[in-house]
Amino acid sequence: MLLLLLACTVEPAPPAVPPEQRDTAGDTDVDTLPACADGLPARAFDPAGTGADYLGVAPDFTLPTQSGDWSLAEHWTGCDSYLFLGIDADDGYTGLLLAENGKKLFTQGPANVHYFFFATARATEAEAAQAGIAAVLEEGLASLNADAEAWWRERVHVVTSTTQQTDGWVGALLSAYQYPTFGIDRAQTIREVGYLANPGNGWTTVEWPALGYEAEHYNFEAARQEVLDAQGATVVRLWDNADTLSDFVETVQVDLPDAATLAAFNRVDVDVTLGCAGPWYETCPPWDGADYLWVCDNDDPATEADESADTCQEMARLITAYWRGGRWVMDGRTQLSRLLDGGAHTFRYTATQARIVTVDLRFYTEAAAPRPFAQEQLWWDASTLWTAEYDGLHALSTFTPPADATRVELVTIVTGHGSDSEGCGEFCNLEQTWSLNGAVPLTQDAPMAGDATGCIEQIGTNGQVPNQAGTWGYGRNGWCPGMGVAPKVWDVTDEVTPGAANTLAYQGLYEDAPYVTNSDGNVDVGIWLVYSR
Repeated sequence: MLLLLLACTVEPAPPAVPPEQRDTAGDTDVDTLPACADGLPARAFDPAGTGADYLGVAPDFTLPTQSGDWSLAEHWTGCDSYLFLGIDADDGYTGLLLAENGKKLFTQGPANVHYFFFATARATEAEAAQAGIAAVLEEGLASLNADAEAWWRERVHVVTSTTQQTDGWVGALLSAYQYPTFGIDRAQTIREVGYLANPGNGWTTVEWPALGYEAEHYNFEAARQEVLDAQGATVVRLWDNADTLSDFVETVQVDLPDAATLAAFNRVDVDVTLGCAGPWYETCPPWDGADYLWVCDNDDPATEADESADTCQEMARLITAYWRGGRWVMDGRTQLSRLLDGGAHTFRYTATQARIVTVDLRFYTEAAAPRPFAQEQLWWDASTLWTAEYDGLHALSTFTPPADATRVELVTIVTGHGSDSEGCGEFCNLEQTWSLNGAVPLTQDAPMAGDATGCIEQIGTNGQVPNQAGTWGYGRNGWCPGMGVAPKVWDVTDEVTPGAANTLAYQGLYEDAPYVTNSDGNVDVGIWLVYSR
């Protein structure tokens, strides 16, 4: 199956910063920067870059291009990102770009980005190599409409020094790697660029749109950060750059703010950052895997507790990326009511591969949202195969909401794994049905499952980490490699009776009928009721 590429139209151009709004040093005044086209505030240029260290603030640079010298400070808008790639015409990776239509670079990615291309040829062959790169880009530019062509001609740069000849920190960074590439995001942070091959077309291919995926992810991160900054959250750190081992399980006891402080909040998010042992993706674990954060009843972190039992309950789930780290912010409402008494609480993080783990809890207030005060876990199962016995193992559940509950939410976290002849449960669209008191069932499905671009389409909307060295683009059953698993939340207040016995029935279907996997397909399911007032 070919991994089809996500096609987007050229986006509106973010406004540039007029020269009169810049000082003579190239810095910008944040109060005079116009807003970006996507509505986010423009970020001022920081002239005190920290150097070319991984994830450092990018210092200014000047590069010689076929259109003249180009400097970061002079062209900084506070809305753009910047991507750099060395192309070797003779290798079977980046050199393949020269045989592909350059138009895809401009029509299948975001518009608020500058691209810089370098030849990696020897000095005696550099001019011809640069001309070859320019010819492919020129063909793509000439195929655009007039407005798009004018826009992109200002944003695509062929550098006239090779990667080995480029001076300063940019040259040092490019020369350090076999496939020279990196990015600068909208926050002026130096970023790695992942594996640009398209697994659907072969492991050694590289295609123009992959560069745009990085910029699309930078846009998602900028929008997310704007939301986080506006929350005014109280942040509690659980792990700080913990160096984990394979099959990592660690339990810690952390003091939360007191109950009086937490009384102001009605939401909590789990903020997880996963790094690697070194700065570039080659040092990251090669496989995807499920990581979990749990809240435990046990007050002694030295005592083991079974995370599948009531002593520990899942608060957040994410699926790690192939060969890349990332950051994920996930809704933790299923466990908020267990934390609101404040003081010492026990948490557990479980992971399947070695990474550098940082975990924060973010307590904040969402306007007009109710405040959870109790919850109950009805089912949690991560080991049962999807066999003929599956539905019977999740029998009708009876629950009694507190009499003073004014809102009842059904919250589910469901992912399918394993694969049989139908691709179940990883690549088939499992339909989960929940029926309250015999009413018409609520249905949760995974329409992107099995879609060749299902996870590519999550980059800008749900924060999917792009350009992994694995089959990251294919949609899965409720998840993507390199993405947090978002809980599904239903307001079922009108379907239940507080203070009385209610029932919830659960069934897993495939193509509207019961299904029995013929191999090792399974469904990892967590189901909670959250009570608020």
